[in-house]
Amino acid sequence: MKEKHTLVLIYNSFKDPLFQNLMLKYIWKLTEKKHLKFHLITFEQAQYEMTSEEVSEKKLELADSNIYWIPLRFHTGRFILLKKVWDLVQLFKVTLQLTRRHNLEYIMAFANVSAALSGILTTFFHLKLVIYSYEPHAKFMVDMGHWKKSGIKFKALNFFELLAAKRAFHIMTGTHAMKKELEAYLPESKISVAPTAVDPQDFKFSQSDRNHIRGQLKAENKKILLYIGK
Repeated sequence: MKEKHTLVLIYNSFKDPLFQNLMLKYIWKLTEKKHLKFHLITFEQAQYEMTSEEVSEKKLELADSNIYWIPLRFHTGRFILLKKVWDLVQLFKVTLQLTRRHNLEYIMAFANVSAALSGILTTFFHLKLVIYSYEPHAKFMVDMGHWKKSGIKFKALNFFELLAAKRAFHIMTGTHAMKKELEAYLPESKISVAPTAVDPQDFKFSQSDRNHIRGQLKAENKKILLYIGK
């Protein structure tokens, strides 16, 4: 069977829990089909920094499963828009190299910032864009009070998020409400609802572990509220 090469874009670090527990497990499952090859690009942040030895070991481990990892550096802080443009330039150069070497067919983006960047790439490389976990990040930032709708950061990201949605070959989103919103840009057949879930084999209840953790926290008889996010 002919090899199919897909670029997987993550605007997160490799060790980010969201990527580890969602996207990585998803593409690892797909590698059971031996003709599928994945070229994984991540943007590494300081809080998830790995040593050069750890990076080399992980690259070898992933390559055994036809996942070829290319870590890039994440930029943030002052002059953030210029730094995001630089991230895009890095991404463009790597995508150009991969396209020439492997005749990429698809680009799979995880969440909306990756999707926004991928929407720009499809303009130049004519790849079929698949978005996993589509959600309006720009709108979230406004709702949380970090950005203003009149600000350039909101306007830029919101524009490119909508561009990605309109250019997507297929979108997987987490709720029926978002699916309904996306139907303004895409036919229903191009949108799937893929709720976030856990693997019950990895998340098994253990009374002994529960008691141990509560003992460590000195919270044996207290009520505990859990935020199941990152």
